[in-house]
This record gives sequence, structure tokens and C-alpha cells, in this order.
Amino acid sequence: MTIHSPSNITNTKSHSRAEVWKMFDRIAHRYDLLNRLLSLWQDVRWRNRVAKYLPARDEQHILDLATGTGDLLISIFKHSKRVKSGIG
Repeated sequence: MTIHSPSNITNTKSHSRAEVWKMFDRIAHRYDLLNRLLSLWQDVRWRNRVAKYLPARDEQHILDLATGTGDLLISIFKHSKRVKSGIG
């Protein structure tokens, strides 16, 4: 049985977090293309549908909590005239 001290756990989490960031940095430039290909462009249809189903209020402010590459916010601005601002 291995017992980890709190400092080892923290270092492991930091190291793991750094590795995740590196992985995303490696795939970021081709993520959108792969997402489109693997979903057969379904991801684009989903984002467009989100924009169409926004409430019928003018000058909406959108908060995208899991922004990623920003595709959802871009699609919302492109397909909805009711959005005033967006943060992601």
C-alpha cells in the first residue's frame, strides 16, 4: 500500500494539469476540423440549432462556460440578431 503525502498529491495534480494543457496545445489547431469530420458535420448543426432556440428577447448577453475554440459563440453571433454580447 502506498501512502501519498499532501505535497505529493499536489505535485501530481499540477503535473497532470500541465500534461493536459500540453495535449490540448498539440491538438488545438486541428480540433475543429476533426470534430467536424468525426461527427459528419453534426456539431455544426447542433450549434446552429442552439442559436435558433435562444429566447425571443433582444440584446441578450451570452456566457459560454465551456468555450473551447469558441465555435458556439461564433455560431450564435452569426445566426442570431438578438445577441448583443458574448463572453467565453
